[in-house]
Order: sequence, then C-alpha cells, then structure tokens
Amino acid sequence: MRHARAVGGRNGRRGLRPAPEAGLLRLRKDLELFANLRPAICYPALADASSLKRDKVDGLDIMIVRELTGGVYFASPRPSPISVTPEARRRYQVYDTYEIERIAAVAFDLAASASGWSTPPTSAM
Repeated sequence: MRHARAVGGRNGRRGLRPAPEAGLLRLRKDLELFANLRPAICYPALADASSLKRDKVDGLDIMIVRELTGGVYFASPRPSPISVTPEARRRYQVYDTYEIERIAAVAFDLAASASGWSTPPTSAM
C-alpha cells in the first residue's frame, strides 16, 4: 500500500533538482514563518487508546513550539563559533541568538495567554 508523504518525503525526492522542499523552506524563510505550533490534546474518550498509562495522558493539553527556519532546516556551511569534532557536528545544530529569542518569545506569549496563567510557567522551555 502506498502512503502519501509530506513535501520532501522519500518518494518525492528521487532525481528532482532542486529538491521539492526547497520552495517551501524558501517561503518560510522569506516570510519569516519560523514557528511551528503543534498542539497535543488527549480527549477523555481516547485516553485508554494511548500507549501511555491513562493517568499520564488524562487531561493532556500542551503546545509544542518548534523553530522552522534555522539550525537543522538551513544548515548551510558556515564557520562554527565553537570548536567541535566531526562527530559532534552530526549530533548538534548551531542556532543564532536571535533565532532562540524569537521562538522563545512565541512560546512564552502562548503560555502567558493560556487560560488560568497570569505569567509564563517555568516549564515553558
């Protein structure tokens, strides 16, 4: 059975230059669409269907905030501000301070606006 894949999936990549996802990444960067918001809610009717124990997912209502235009997405070769081994380069991505500050601001603003919270919780990061 064939499954649909997102832009840039293995089936969409074969022999195409530039890669299909290049246009999407360029749009994100040019339009400064840097925040990916992924809500995770566990509805009571589905709590028993989770692979986690019910007491761990009951009432789950969180927002995952990911950065979309730096580090791993646009890892163009550039001099590293820190000295790292080739092994470390495979495991870590370097983000600029402004990239961290702007994604943190989005996460903190969302946390502050969530119902019942008057200030961002310390667990927002």
